[in-house]
Order: sequence, then C-alpha cells, then structure tokens
Amino acid sequence: MIHHRIGRNSRTTFFIILLLFDGGVERARAQWTKGPQVIETQYDQGAIAYKDGLILAGAYNLTSSTDSGRTWTGIDQQDFLTDIAFQSRDTAVISTLGGAVSVTTDGGKTWTGHSANGDDIYCVRFGPTIDTIYASAGIDFLTSTDQGASWMAQGLPFAYSKDPFAVAKDGTVYIEAGQPITGGGYGGSLFYSKCPRMGIYAAFGTFNADCYSIALDSCDQHRIYIANEDTASKGDGTSNMYYSTDGGGIWQSGFSHKRPYMNGALAIGQHALYAGTLNNGIIRSTDQGVTWKNIGGPSNWPDCRYICAINDNIVIAFDEQGYIWSTFNSGGDSVRVSGIGNPNLTLSSSTLFEADTISCDSLTRSILFTRSGCSPPSVVSSSLIGMDSASFRVSNLSSDSIIVTLRNFKNGDQHAQLVLALDNGSFDTVALAGHVNIIPNTLTLSASTLFATDIISCDSLTYPVLFKRSGCSPPNVVKDSIVGIDSASFKTSMLNKDSVLVTLYGIKQGDQHAKLVLMLDNGLNDTVLLAGEVNITPAALTFSTQDVHTDTLGATVEVPITINGLLHSENIDLVLHYDGSVQYLGSFSPTNVRLDIPGDSSLGRSVLSITGAISGAVLGYAKFNVFNDSDKSAHATFDSLSLLTPTSTCEYSLPPPATSTITTDSGCESNIISRFFHLGKQIIYSVRPNPANGTVWISSSDDVDNVTISIYDMLGEEENVIESSIEKGIPLQLSLPDADGVYNIVLKSSAGVSSLQVVRHH
Repeated sequence: MIHHRIGRNSRTTFFIILLLFDGGVERARAQWTKGPQVIETQYDQGAIAYKDGLILAGAYNLTSSTDSGRTWTGIDQQDFLTDIAFQSRDTAVISTLGGAVSVTTDGGKTWTGHSANGDDIYCVRFGPTIDTIYASAGIDFLTSTDQGASWMAQGLPFAYSKDPFAVAKDGTVYIEAGQPITGGGYGGSLFYSKCPRMGIYAAFGTFNADCYSIALDSCDQHRIYIANEDTASKGDGTSNMYYSTDGGGIWQSGFSHKRPYMNGALAIGQHALYAGTLNNGIIRSTDQGVTWKNIGGPSNWPDCRYICAINDNIVIAFDEQGYIWSTFNSGGDSVRVSGIGNPNLTLSSSTLFEADTISCDSLTRSILFTRSGCSPPSVVSSSLIGMDSASFRVSNLSSDSIIVTLRNFKNGDQHAQLVLALDNGSFDTVALAGHVNIIPNTLTLSASTLFATDIISCDSLTYPVLFKRSGCSPPNVVKDSIVGIDSASFKTSMLNKDSVLVTLYGIKQGDQHAKLVLMLDNGLNDTVLLAGEVNITPAALTFSTQDVHTDTLGATVEVPITINGLLHSENIDLVLHYDGSVQYLGSFSPTNVRLDIPGDSSLGRSVLSITGAISGAVLGYAKFNVFNDSDKSAHATFDSLSLLTPTSTCEYSLPPPATSTITTDSGCESNIISRFFHLGKQIIYSVRPNPANGTVWISSSDDVDNVTISIYDMLGEEENVIESSIEKGIPLQLSLPDADGVYNIVLKSSAGVSSLQVVRHH
C-alpha cells in the first residue's frame, strides 16, 4: 500500500469535461465503452459501488447512476473519498480522509456526516444490522452501533493505516493486517472477529503484505480473495491475487506478476472476479480466483477501488482522468453460467458401463458432481437397486464424486441403478449396465502319461508336466507326490505355478509303474501315470567281514570291513550296527584314521565315511571291548551303502548287509572267572538314576580304593576322568557331560575294569 497521500492543498482536480466521439462515446479497448468524464479524480483514492440498480462513484466528488452507468447525476458531497459500502439500496456509507464517514438512508439524496477518528479511514462496511458500521483507521478498528454517531476503537496488531476488511453473512469480520517479518518489512496475515469491540484474533496463514482490497465469495464465506499490490512493502517483488478456500488457513496465488502491476482494486460478481492493474486494464477470474485473464478496460492509480460488477457481464469502472468505462459482455468474453444463483447439482453421466464387457476382472468408473449456484445440494448417501445390484459396488463418496465398480459376480448382461440421495431431500439416478463373461476355473495338464514309450539304461530321463490355467481364479498346484510300486524310480523337482519336472532313473531293472499325484489348492487332485522301461546291468557290490572270537577274559577285538565289486576307487558312506555286551570304541582305517562321522551316531549305531575305497581291501576295523560276562553273542552289521562318486546312477547294485558275530568262552565257569579276573574280585557296580538329567550316583558292592572313573561318549571319545574311592553303601556323586546321549562309565582299579552305560536326557 502507498503510505503517503496528497493533501487537500496539493490535490489535482479534473473538472467535468464531456467528450463526444462517434455519436457521444469513444470506443476503446475492445468491447468496452468509454463514457463521460464525471469524476474529479484524486491520486491514492476513489471508489465505486453498486446495489439494486444504484451506482455510487467518486474520488473528490460523488456521483450516481441508475441506468448501469449510461447517465450520471452529481451529488452534493465533496471530500477525499476512499470507500463506499451499501447496506441496502437506500442505505449506504462512505469514508474519507481525515477520519470521517457519511451515511445516507435515501439512496444518496441526503447525507449525515460523522467524525469517527482523527486518522484517515480507508475502508468502511456495514455490520450485520443497519445500525452497525465498521471502519479501519490507522492502528484502530472502529465500531459504531448507531449509524456512525459514536464509535468504539479496538487496536489492530501491527496494522497498516489502510487495512482492508470484509463482513461475512454470518457477521464474521475478516481483516487483513501486516506483521513485521524477520529481516525487515511486513508480512500479511488475516484476523477475524465475531464482535470486533470484544476482541480481534489472528488465526490464519500468511501472504505478502501491502493489500488494499479483500472480498468474500458470493456463495461461500470461507472462500476469501485478496488483491496484493506489493507496492509499498516490496515483500517478494511480485503483485498477486490470493485466494483461500478454508477461511484463511492456507493461501494460494492464482495470479502473480512482477511488481508494480496490481493497483489493489477488487470487485466480485456472482460467478466472476475482477481486479485492476496500474497500466494493463482489468483481469478476470471465472474459476474462483484459480486462473485469471485480461479483458481490457481502464487502468487506475494504486489504492483506488474503481471497479464494480453489476453482474458477471456488466462491469463499470473509471480511469485516472475520471472517465466512466462500461462493458456489457465482460470485455467481449461473456460469462455463461446456467442457472445463475439457483442451487444445482449436475452428474457427469447418466449411465455407466453400458458399452463395457468384463471377464476375470472388475471395472471402475467415477461419477463427478458439478455444483453451481449458492448453497448447491450435496450427495449425502448412495444405494444400489435393481435385479443385478450385487454385480456393482459403490465407494469413496465425496463432495465432488463417487466411484462405481462393475464386478464379475455372475455371467450375462447386468442392469441396476445407482440412487444418490441429496441433502435437499431429492434424488438423482444413474443407470448401470454392462456385460460379464466369466471363464470357468480350470487347470489342464499337458500330459496324462509320461515315459510310456521310453527305455533307458544307465542314465536318466526328464520331462516337464505343464499346467494350463484358465478362468478368473484357476487352481494352483501346491504339492506333488509319487506313489506306486516303482515310485523310487521317479523323482520330481522345480514345482512352480506353471510346471513340474519328473525324472525316471535307472536304479532297477525292468518295467516301471507309478503315479504322479498333484494336489490343488481347491482341495482336488490331478494324476499323471508314470511308466517306462529300465534295461541295466549294474556291477554287483557285496560287503564282507568275519566273525571274531576271543578267549581272553576281557579283551579288545577288531571287526574288519571289506567291499567287493568296486570298478574303481570310490568315496562311500555306510552304517555300522552293533549289539550285545560290547563297548564300542570306534572304527578306524588301517592307518588308524577315525572313520566315524562326528555327530551322526547313537547307541548301537554309527555312520562311517571312507575315502578312496578299493575293491577287496580291508577298508577299516570296528573296535570293541568284549568281556565274557554273558553267554550271549554280540554282532556287528554293515549295511546302507551310499556311493558318493558314481559315474552313473545305475553303475552298481547295492550290497546286502554283512554281519560279524563276536563270541567269547561260554559257560558259567567262564563268566565267574571273567568277573574275577576282570574285576580282581566279585565287585558289582550300579548307577542311578538311569536315564539321568545330569547327575548320577555310583554304588559298589564293596569298598574300592583308587578308582579311575572315565566317561566316554558313543564314539569312544573320553569326555571326563576323575580319581576317587568308593565305599560300600555310600554312593559316589558323578556329573555327566551337558549333551544328551548314551555314555559309557569305565571304572578301573586294582580289582579290574568295569563298564556301566547311562542315558543322559534333559
């Protein structure tokens, strides 16, 4: 805003000069008519307003028109005019420099003047009643409840002397005022009050300062417009036309131009906004301030309210020389709005999906709502009716649209109606149609049999079974299995959404027969027959070992293992099983390399791994401690051969098991002698509890001194050893290793060696 004004003694006055060109008027700036020079203009002031057929306009003098600006009549009212506001056609108020207001109640024929404040008044408006008048003067906001006879002042925070304001239909006053910003200058803020004399509140967002006019939308008081000049404060170097859709919370600029450009004038029609420039005529918005275009017409000085809109197409304005300009078609670009002022809601379509066909999917479309006029109706609810209403679904109802979806619910043509209930009690209807062609859900296999004509020898053969899926939700294969007498000859792999691989292996001779069973996620199964012929001549493998006998009263024996039939050196795994009254010490190669696989043993069983096995050679020895304390024989059996380095799957036929029988001298006398020589005396040990969870107690049938107690795992690895004595009747506490398993407790003393077994279990 301009912070200086030309005083009364320095004002420049232009007297009325009537210029007639081309029959009385000069045509200029396309579709605008330049009329008579009837206003004595004054820099930095002037206003024009319209109400119900009456126009009041002036800068130093005041004039009126009752025929849309075609003719004008002077009014005996002279002062430095800054603003004009109507309460009705007969009741109006004007503000002037020097802090005065004048009120008319007879359409401008007579005026009553009042002094409101010692400072200049640049904006004046009626309040919610005919007696209430508001005015802004300097840093004060003024309120009169007796048509200007007396005034009450309310301070404005950080106010300019020209702060504009507007009064909403509900009586809320919106005031634009400046506030200091960091680095100097002012930023614009919006203040509000229901009753300004009781308090004015800052509650909204910010924008560039130096704004001379503010207006409220004709239909929505929460949509606010502000004309920003940026002439005096020079905030960001641009002139802007701001708008807010939420009562001032967020501000957007619909028009911006390098300053100096705007002059602060702003007029509002029912569906159009008009704003003035310094040198480029008038700009207009027909989309509530979002975009603007130039429509020609006159320009004017800054801080001059020189434009009024009689309606969207008839606009009256005066220029810097006091000439009256008028357009009756909005500058040659008429605003065409159907049902002006009448509330209306229009749907973007009366039918949906009429030409659409869907199968395994759905289709979504939107119905848009166009609302026009003041307080147009809103859609408050929706419903679907009709024979095929289940085929449609509505969602996302908002103030401007609703989404409708056609679903593949059932086959055939679909017919229904979308009914929209409006908040004015009426209804709108959209016809819903469309066609649905649902494909049955199926899964078809590419083959019903595999390998039926195939013969393999020492190799394998792989075929895929492909899945062809059709329909909206076809089933998936979730699991496969092979069943039947020769199921071991077939394997499946790489099951996915579209296929599974099946392989026939030459692991045994002759015709092969099995079934591939495919489990579907719909609970059903599909079956593929598996056949084929295997013609192989594998090399026969055999285990060999030998029985072992000892007549020593307590001895370590070695059971040999040999494999016959190997065509070349192989890496192999095999399993050793043993039973009877023996203590397993482990299996070792001829060079004393341990063959037991760590962690793959249990009571009575151990898995052995042999590298570089040669046919007919002794590959290793299983070692046991044997005592003839029993007349039962022990056994060591070798089986479950796995070849790790075969050249093909059918190179060998796997060997049957081979068993070694381990015997000692038998008979009662031998057992008694064994115990005597084994233990030195007939001492009996026992262990409790068994199984145990970590701690056991060893009991002895007699006192034993200097006993060495060793604990071994089932692979013969010594886990712990202690030295102690055991007294008859007093058990010795012993802690087992932490890992679960079977442990051998070996007790050595002058009485001999004894062995106990205990199971460790948490």
